[in-house]
Amino acid sequence: MNKNTLFKAAAVAGAAVMMLSGCGSSNNASGGKTEALDENAKVEISFAGWSLDTTPEFQTLADGFMKDHPNITVNIKQYSADDYDKQLTSDISGKSQPDVFPIKNLQKYYTYAA
Repeated sequence: MNKNTLFKAAAVAGAAVMMLSGCGSSNNASGGKTEALDENAKVEISFAGWSLDTTPEFQTLADGFMKDHPNITVNIKQYSADDYDKQLTSDISGKSQPDVFPIKNLQKYYTYAA
């Protein structure tokens, strides 16, 4: 397995973990419990991806998740592969970031965590 394929597999796996962990919590941002949600309620979430024409893993991941969770619609927000971090940081600053986003460049992890 070459480095590029390994990186893509790791990115998709990491995105899956983030997507699943984000949907399973019943705590709110302040640490308190939220009201029980109707498990069958229709929900839409946004998921970041880049270069969707050449990186079908994002759509495959979204399709698989929606198959397992038919009441959840995943809308993929496409970013440029070359400018992903800059565009995502801009969206975060403007409070218009996607609900779930993979970290393309691990050097930006602390920036996103903050």
